Amino acid sequence: MHRDIQATPMMTRNVLYIIHGPCGSGKSSTIRAFRTVASDVAFVDFDFVKDSTFRLGDWDQWRKTESELGEPWRRDLARSVGLHWIKELALRKRPIVTELCDTLDMELDIRALAAAFKYTIYNFLLLPSLETCIIQNRTRAGHVPFEDAKVARSHEFYSRQVYKGTLYTAIFANPSELIHKLTEISPTRR
Repeated sequence: MHRDIQATPMMTRNVLYIIHGPCGSGKSSTIRAFRTVASDVAFVDFDFVKDSTFRLGDWDQWRKTESELGEPWRRDLARSVGLHWIKELALRKRPIVTELCDTLDMELDIRALAAAFKYTIYNFLLLPSLETCIIQNRTRAGHVPFEDAKVARSHEFYSRQVYKGTLYTAIFANPSELIHKLTEISPTRR
């Protein structure tokens, strides 16, 4: 579902932007570009926490740790830390942007925090073509060949436009369109 949003002079700083999309869709790049024009918006980066738990490319350490702690340990850690960041930023009434990929449980937790702190949520879907996502994902550091199938699966879900009960504020085919909309509605734009 799509509903248009317009910038208003009195737009609240209690805003949370959630950028959804498959791997390789450009979520992180979009957020980095957005923050150059809205530097007061805090980026809660779940992937950064997850990727910081071991040196990128150290697959022997990865396998050893996963066998000791179980497969989802990095995701669970990233979830806990990211949700803590969101809570602390909300206490300080900072505008927040984050990205999610195929994580309904995390989204529900984020929605609960937003409701508790009376934050307005904007759910944006970034959905370029499957080919674009696969190509972009392959150029990322630490790419693993089997990820193409994961990208294809998540692209299929997001292609339905309404994913696991999420209604999107707007849907974009390329990052530049989304950056433009975020800049237009940002309470902290320069």
